[in-house]
Amino acid sequence: MIKHIVMFKLKIKTEENLNLLKDKLEALKDKIDLVQYLEVGIDILGKERSMDLVLTTHFKSVEDLILYANHEEHLKVLEWIGENTSLIKAVDFEV
Repeated sequence: MIKHIVMFKLKIKTEENLNLLKDKLEALKDKIDLVQYLEVGIDILGKERSMDLVLTTHFKSVEDLILYANHEEHLKVLEWIGENTSLIKAVDFEV
């Protein structure tokens, strides 16, 4: 199994923007059948080192992760992310 974890820092951190991104990411589970597991969390501490939101997804293989990354529904969300985030960090690993 491959775990794909992505953390986001929004340009304008509002409850509306956080919930919009959360909704967009959570919708991918129903739109892309390659996703085995998907969870989105909004940071609750707001520390200087904190990111605003995290996405955790699971895939059967690296190939499925690559297909997900290039899926048209994912690319639509990436467009919004590109316009509204100032920092994105990701890690992908096998378990």
